[in-house]
Amino acid sequence: LAHNDPGALVVSSRSHLHGEEHVPADSLSLPVSMVEAMDDSEIFGRSLTYVRRACLLMERFQAAYGWTTRWEKSELLALNVFDPPEFLDMPSLDPCNPQSIVPVEHPVRVVTRHTEFLRVHVNDPEHQYQHLDGILSSFQLPDLPTRLPLTAIRRIICQTLISRIRPRLAFQPITPAQAQKLDLRIAHIVHHYLRFPFTFHSGLLSLPVALFGFDFPSITRLNASAAVVGLQRDLNHPITAFRDMARITLADWSCMLNSCRYPLADCRRSFVHAQAHLPWAWILAQETLIHISSAVIPTDQTSLLEGHINISHILNGSPALASSFPQGALPALTRHGFTLLSHFGSWCTQRHSADFRFEVRKDLGVLLTSSAQSLRKHLPQLLLWLKSLPFPSLLIGSRDSALAVPRPLRRTQAENYILALSSLHSAPASAFSKNQPIAASDASMLPSPVSFLEPRSITAAAATPESQVTFLLIHHGTSASILHGELLGIIAAVLLSIRANPDKPCTVFTDHKNAVHLIMDVLPGALPHIWNAQPARSLYRWLFSLLHSTAGVLAPAPLATFAMDDYTVFASNFGFIECNLSSFVISRLQHAYASDVSFRPAKALTLALYDRHLLPDFPYTRASSSYSAAVQLYARSSQLDTAQVRHRRFHDTPPWCHFGCDAFESMHHIFALCPAFMAIRRAHNMQLCDETSSLLEGKTTDSIREVFDRAAQRLFSDDAGLWPQYRTHFYVGVLPPLADIVSDARTQVGVLSPPSNVSGAVGNVGVSSPQPVSTTLEPRLLSRLAQEWHVRSIRLAGHIWGEYKRRVRALSANPSSHITRSSLDRLSYLLPDSLRDLL
Repeated sequence: LAHNDPGALVVSSRSHLHGEEHVPADSLSLPVSMVEAMDDSEIFGRSLTYVRRACLLMERFQAAYGWTTRWEKSELLALNVFDPPEFLDMPSLDPCNPQSIVPVEHPVRVVTRHTEFLRVHVNDPEHQYQHLDGILSSFQLPDLPTRLPLTAIRRIICQTLISRIRPRLAFQPITPAQAQKLDLRIAHIVHHYLRFPFTFHSGLLSLPVALFGFDFPSITRLNASAAVVGLQRDLNHPITAFRDMARITLADWSCMLNSCRYPLADCRRSFVHAQAHLPWAWILAQETLIHISSAVIPTDQTSLLEGHINISHILNGSPALASSFPQGALPALTRHGFTLLSHFGSWCTQRHSADFRFEVRKDLGVLLTSSAQSLRKHLPQLLLWLKSLPFPSLLIGSRDSALAVPRPLRRTQAENYILALSSLHSAPASAFSKNQPIAASDASMLPSPVSFLEPRSITAAAATPESQVTFLLIHHGTSASILHGELLGIIAAVLLSIRANPDKPCTVFTDHKNAVHLIMDVLPGALPHIWNAQPARSLYRWLFSLLHSTAGVLAPAPLATFAMDDYTVFASNFGFIECNLSSFVISRLQHAYASDVSFRPAKALTLALYDRHLLPDFPYTRASSSYSAAVQLYARSSQLDTAQVRHRRFHDTPPWCHFGCDAFESMHHIFALCPAFMAIRRAHNMQLCDETSSLLEGKTTDSIREVFDRAAQRLFSDDAGLWPQYRTHFYVGVLPPLADIVSDARTQVGVLSPPSNVSGAVGNVGVSSPQPVSTTLEPRLLSRLAQEWHVRSIRLAGHIWGEYKRRVRALSANPSSHITRSSLDRLSYLLPDSLRDLL
């Protein structure tokens, strides 16, 4: 009914309206009549007359099914309307007489800024923030006779609070400043419950354990990741209407708002003030991509190779190319229909080169001069400009020319590459009979498990009785996992099997049951959206099409860009991201935050100097009693209420040690030096030595074990040879570099040289698993030893601080009434210098 109606809404790019199609997306047009989900529906139109007519038609349609509209909840959104009334009447049917042709009018409130759909104010982050702030205001931790441990608080916040906030952020993200306010509210809730005097650093709470955090959820990072995931979902949406709408928006963003430059790659410009033209979620996604040094790359740029790109688009997007273009030629070319690059020639390659060069059509000069005589003087410069046109500079977000090659050709090249590699490997002697041919595949990854940002080595292999192939996943970056290796191995095995017998390929055996289940049971007949969040989906698509088609130095595996989503997130050193995109974005944001020079905990203690083994997450996330973790939260924030800190902030107590020591009562003094806690330190040190000896017994040489025994004895005390900064810092959970202890196995612990390599980003402790210099100690054993030492260190810190608070509380409750020489000495700092000498 809305077809060809002048009041109907048809969405297209501005270039399409002006008749200048810059990119292929400008040819799209999307008629939008109504959007409906659950019990919400919205009718769109360009005029009030059309909206009233469409509304009455929908009322008659739904009346046949007994549906009625709740007019008291309905709204009319009026955009670009000057001085609209507060209410407007909309037609409906008489519920008492639905057959009547006389409509009934209902007053509907008019809004001019935002509309509400599925209980979310569309593109209104302020309203979303107010709703989330209300959820936080009503949240309370359970009031129990016994105070909950930090691990239980984390679990409660994740399950009862974040589970309500995360879905709303997926519908409508908020601004980063608003998200930071909510994170501070969560930190305040935790601090108020723990009842420590001074507030901890809120940033530590939401960092992962590997970065010396406590793995609480961060609304700021959830908000940013939801925006990036939503952007990629929109651009690759399985429903054509949604996908076209997203690509029309992207085309306008590029040409109308960004001078024909692609905004999602190599663009540092902020579009925060363009909320009237762009969805806020997209603006936030672009800001996040800039922050994590990533981009959304179009993986199908065939249109560029075919020349379907406007000359004016090239000139607007590249000032360097525009400077060499003949001035005054563009208007004449446009008037006579020479707008696309394909009108001037085509791209071609030389026989022994993969580089593309532009070849001008032979009759171009005749066509131009016959069409417009004014172009005759510009012809030599124009031909020179076309011949020198650089193909890589026209690619979007990448210099890889393969992205412009048609997808079927890229797939053929990748399959031929794998088959060619198999011819370089001689098949070993096999016990398999050719009467029962089989193919097999496998993969391996080292080290395993591994974090997002940690380098890894992934090897895939496939074999048949006649051939075999093995390759490394070098080009996949650190975003690849063992899943990518297993799937590439299966793909190679299928290709070898098809080549051996195209009519009847042999059976492929693999130990990756998840891939077999997906390929055989899930993907056949599945809806298109099944691919949206599937890890390594390009390899699954490749393998699925293979199975359902009729047809010394390890080499790198080919990239399946031909089977990737049309728009895929890419990051240097990580490659194309086909894993959990939300987790990747959050991980990148966490590392960027921890590495920032303004992050005070990392600035106070140079974490890159200390051991880099992964920290155990059990004491921080799953332990039933986690007082030591709470002490770590405040100790790493330098917020423990020692006498020195209280004196510096409030001047309500002297800075001297409560227990008569002639020293300031600092964190280091309490945990490492104060004689009042010597017995506690000695008891834990004995346990640490026993655990170290038991762990290394029979697993390394006597010299290595002796060195580690001596290091364990000195772990809780200052030692210039053991600790990088010459003082122990066990009470904040850091350890001396264990790899350096192994390398100096023949040196006495007391004279160990400081580590020579102190470079690295601040806050990277725990990111990588370093390989020890000595081959006499296994990496896993060294990692386990680091975790044992870390757990013992934080338990000792918790034990000392708990005992300290009990003793200080006892001193405050029973102050001494006797004045002694020691008490006068402790208070002598209050006296003038002349009187102090008399004591």
